[in-house]
Amino acid sequence: MDKRKLSLAELIARKEKPLKQTAEAYVPGMDGTIEVRRLPLVEYQDLSSAYASARGGGEILQAIYDLIYAFCPVLHSQELQEAYGIKGAPTDIVPLVFREDVGDMVAVINAIGALYGDGGEARDEVKN
Repeated sequence: MDKRKLSLAELIARKEKPLKQTAEAYVPGMDGTIEVRRLPLVEYQDLSSAYASARGGGEILQAIYDLIYAFCPVLHSQELQEAYGIKGAPTDIVPLVFREDVGDMVAVINAIGALYGDGGEARDEVKN
């Protein structure tokens, strides 16, 4: 299948189109959405790499919590932290808000990845 060659004008016009800075992640267990925001690509890569290279249950979970916390501004709320009685690391809010529902947390991670063009469909294709 032949692919269309992009023109110089198209590449220049692309510069004017802003990157999507936020998205809404649907959280099935809450039947609602939570905002995720774009951070610099290097931060996304660092947090994603930590998640991908994590070994063992506790390390994997902490990487998930770090990733979700970094990209969900509402989780940084001091009021929310106090309401849940968070005394330790601020990332401790993640399993409490999501009630340890891995499916809900994965939905948020997928929405974060979509901001960077790393959609779940691509990962599914690679697995197959």
